[in-house]
Amino acid sequence: MANDLKDGEAAFQPYHEEFTALVKAIEKLTWSKDWNFKASMYGKPKIRGASIRMWKKTWPDALHFESWIGNADIERGSASLAFHIETSLAPFGVKRNAFNQALIDGGAGLMDGWEGFSLHPKSYQTVKRHVPVEAGGVAMALKPEVARLQQLGNLIDQLLGL
Repeated sequence: MANDLKDGEAAFQPYHEEFTALVKAIEKLTWSKDWNFKASMYGKPKIRGASIRMWKKTWPDALHFESWIGNADIERGSASLAFHIETSLAPFGVKRNAFNQALIDGGAGLMDGWEGFSLHPKSYQTVKRHVPVEAGGVAMALKPEVARLQQLGNLIDQLLGL
């Protein structure tokens, strides 16, 4: 995928279709009944990438797992995958850095052995990984990673007091 820079809706439509296929595949899994999913393109008015978001039905949608493919990802030959916080956690009585550290500490046993993940206690992307992908193989590469990340959902619920 290197040196294949893209912009515009037509350029990212194939990735959007792969994310849409991933949503359909995940929605067939037993654990998905407690989750919301959304595949989309981002960067309007000029589309700069495609993404998928996944969040528990107990969370605001601005608190989610997200995978995306933009030009930097295409150059790397990967899709970015992260737990993403785009909202204040104050309504839950939680400060972001303390929440992130508690997520890292509480999920340590579960995440032990998750190769390639980086943990960031002071970031809006607490848990992050670049998953190697090739055009046409995005859904297949991401499906096991998304299934892995959803395992953190109950811990996140606990940390938010839900």
